[in-house]
Amino acid sequence: MEGHNGDTIEFLKQFCGMDFRGSVIYLLNEAGYRYEDKEFESDTYRKRHECRKAEQETEPEEKGEFVLPEANDNYRRLYAYLLKTRCLSKAVVDWFVKKKLIYETRRYHNVVFIGRDSFGTARFASMRGTVDNYGKPFKGDVDNNDKTYGFNVRNRRNKEVKVFEAAIDLMSYMDYKRDGQSNKLALGTTWDGALDRFLLENPQIKLVSLYFDNDKAGRKAAAACRKKYREMGYRVKVRFPPHGKDWNEFLVTERKKATVQYLDRSRNVVRKQAIGKIQ
Repeated sequence: MEGHNGDTIEFLKQFCGMDFRGSVIYLLNEAGYRYEDKEFESDTYRKRHECRKAEQETEPEEKGEFVLPEANDNYRRLYAYLLKTRCLSKAVVDWFVKKKLIYETRRYHNVVFIGRDSFGTARFASMRGTVDNYGKPFKGDVDNNDKTYGFNVRNRRNKEVKVFEAAIDLMSYMDYKRDGQSNKLALGTTWDGALDRFLLENPQIKLVSLYFDNDKAGRKAAAACRKKYREMGYRVKVRFPPHGKDWNEFLVTERKKATVQYLDRSRNVVRKQAIGKIQ
């Protein structure tokens, strides 16, 4: 071989990184003598195999079409779940239904929470089961959604966005505080990719208010986001629920407490009326 002194084995050792044994096996195989050794695999073959495997693993998969599940012809189970289990008011649930931000699926009767872009196009959707048959209700995202969008309420004239982990927490806060003015966003997690997208699409926002869960993960995420968005120039506030783990748990407790107080007052009124009649 031109420019090289030595035999073929020396060439393979020097330029291909093979040892003597690997060089011999390689040459035998190239000459048609199939030498098999289960305990040995040449560096060249192994590297070639690893390279091919890495290419296959990093090859991008073609993403399918994002299609919302078929809607049911009525939303009875949606209303029963959100009103009775989650203690949301009918007025708030009606509002989200009319805005086409939530609906009930025909199959399985899940509640779908839709995340729309600034043009109103659905980009993301998560689902929550309305029936608990196995100790834990179903939760999941619709296939092929864009996770850089979240369940949101937009108001371009408002300069604040209130950020929640879950869609039901967003609805619970809006219901309890009667807040129909601020921008609101549910990330569906503690990952803030959807917040980055929302801020990019809403340059008027100056204040980011974090309403995460009052648990270890929520507090950690809130601290990280507060630091990140302050460094980006936003004013940042953190507000945890006054009690309970999240904003829906807080709402449920408050609504049940109010119901008990109302029943106690009603019993006292009836008791006083009965006493008055006797006297």
